[in-house]
Formats: sequence, structure tokens, C-alpha cells
Amino acid sequence: MPKALFAFLLLLVSTPFSVAQANRGHACSGAVPCAQAVSGRDLAMCRAYKEHAGCLALPPGDDRGWCQVIIEGKSCYEALIGVAQEKCEEDERPNSHNYWKQCGGAR
Repeated sequence: MPKALFAFLLLLVSTPFSVAQANRGHACSGAVPCAQAVSGRDLAMCRAYKEHAGCLALPPGDDRGWCQVIIEGKSCYEALIGVAQEKCEEDERPNSHNYWKQCGGAR
């Protein structure tokens, strides 16, 4: 494979990740509102943690449960089930929640 083609393909593969990271950074810093910077799961977490919209901004499930543990102070057993509950008891939070928690200044 020619080097130029390889470099182009590498750029195509890496660009969405870089753009997504940059968008998260803009939302986290407050330079751009969540709704303008991110979408999907990141938007829900940005609203919950950064814009302090509360955990109901997240769909039911593990993400909402983690949010309730982190923001609302619920116990692992109140908010989570299964593997997530076990990880919570071991104080192993998902990186995505740690990221948005730091952005929003949550406990």
C-alpha cells in the first residue's frame, strides 16, 4: 500500500475520534453548550453533570444508576444491579462518568 494512501486512511479512521474528543472538550470547558457540542450518550451525560439537569437526563439503566450514585449519593444497591453494582462496591466507576463528573464539578 502506498504511504500516501495509508496516511489518508489513517486520517479517515482517526478523525471522528479526534472531532468527538474536541467536541467533548468544548462542552466540558463551557465554551459551547452541551446541545451544540455533543450528541447521544455524551449529550445526556453532559446535561446531567455539566448543566446540572439531574440524572433523569439519562435513560434508565446503568448510566442513570451511576449518575445517581455519583450525584445523588444513592448507594450502589439502590441504583445499580449486576456487574455494575459489583464494580460500584469496588469503587470502579466508568471512565465516561469520571470525565463528565470532573467537568461538572460533581462530588
